[in-house]
Order: sequence, then structure tokens, then C-alpha cells
Amino acid sequence: AAGTTHAYEGHGLTPAIIRAYSDARELGTLNVRTHAPFSVPTAVMDNRQIADLLYHYAAVASGRGVGDDMLRVQGICLTSGDPAVAEHIAAGYPYEQWSGLFYQALPFDRLVQIGVEAARLGLRVNVPVSYNVELEFVLSAFEAVNKEISIEGRRWVAMHVVHATPDQMERIKALDMRITISPN
Repeated sequence: AAGTTHAYEGHGLTPAIIRAYSDARELGTLNVRTHAPFSVPTAVMDNRQIADLLYHYAAVASGRGVGDDMLRVQGICLTSGDPAVAEHIAAGYPYEQWSGLFYQALPFDRLVQIGVEAARLGLRVNVPVSYNVELEFVLSAFEAVNKEISIEGRRWVAMHVVHATPDQMERIKALDMRITISPN
């Protein structure tokens, strides 16, 4: 009665992990409402392959996504990260044992390019940030996407925000973004 009632796995989940959640829902054993975007294997696919994958993901994950009150899949997660780690993990693709997601390491230009494609397809984008420098990276990328295709009203998400300057908060508001916080 006073416990967790909803989980948001903003890092994204691989299709296999989403299938496991779906199976639990079907069996009646999923007792926490769960909302998650798809994880995107950017470390093992070029932009053309990612665009094709997003086209297929958009069939079920654009707009409000797919699912019900107990399990909803909506949008995608894109992340920056360590390119050396991404290269190492990518060698074992479809490695998904670490938290049920595909590790990514997107440089700025690629985040913008994939973000534009996601916006074109109506996919909500979720990006983890932990520190002010990462928030600035994501805000700048989302602003670049917004110049190509408006993301206002799409509720794109910056997750794990620990600190944001007043200027960054104004930019978040201008883009109609959502944030999740992580108190450190």
C-alpha cells in the first residue's frame, strides 16, 4: 500500500527484455506498472541501419507507444558513453545482460542525426545525463534536432538530472522537455 507502484526504465530495454516483461504481464506476475523505451544498438549499426530499425520501432513505439496501464513501451533511449566500452561490448552483440539494454556511445553529431530521424518518425527520445556537462551535451543536441524538426510537445526526456543552471532550466522549458532527477 505504501510501496513502489510504477517503474520507469528510461535507459531503454532490448526487445528480449521487453518480451520478458510482457510474458510476466500475461502470466499476471507483473505487479508494478512499468514504462520503458526501446534500447537502440547504435554501437553495432551505422546510421542507415539505425534509421531502418527506428522505422520498425516507430510502428509500435511512436506517439503513446504500445501497451496498457501495466506495461507500456514508448520511444527510444539514446546515450553518450565511452566509445572503448561500446566497442568492446558491441563485439558480443546482442549483449544485453547489463541492465537489459544495449550500451551506446554516441558523439554529438550522431546523436543529432539519429534524434532527427526519431523526431521525423514521432519517437520520444530519452537520454540519461548525470552531470551538468552531460545535460549541456543533451540540451545542445536536442536544440539542434529542434532546428530541423520541432520536438515541442513530444516530451523528450533527460534522465538523472543532478544539477541544472537557471539557463538550462529555461532551455528545458522552451523545448517542452521532461526531466527525471537523481539526488546524489
